[in-house]
Amino acid sequence: MHWLIAYDISANRRRTKVAKRLERAGLRVQKSVFVAELSRADVDGLMQELADLIDVRTDTVGAWALPQAWQTAHVAAGAPGQPVFETSVIW
Repeated sequence: MHWLIAYDISANRRRTKVAKRLERAGLRVQKSVFVAELSRADVDGLMQELADLIDVRTDTVGAWALPQAWQTAHVAAGAPGQPVFETSVIW
C-alpha cells in the first residue's frame, strides 16, 4: 500500500532526524512530504519510531493511505517530477 507521510517540525535537529528516517522509508516529493510503499504493520512501526523523535507538544507527523488508483491517476506540474511506482520504494 502506498502512504503519503508529511511532517511539521519546529526544531532543526528533530526535523533532520525525522527527514533522514523517512528518506530510508520512501521517496521525498516535497521538503516535508514523502511517499512510501509500506505494509500497515511497517507504517505503524515507522510512526512509532517517528513519535519517539519528535516533541508531541509542538510537532506533528501524519501518514495517509493512498488509494490503489493513485499510481495511474495522479497529475502534477513543475519540477521535480512526481514519483511513479512500478516496484517497492523501501530501501
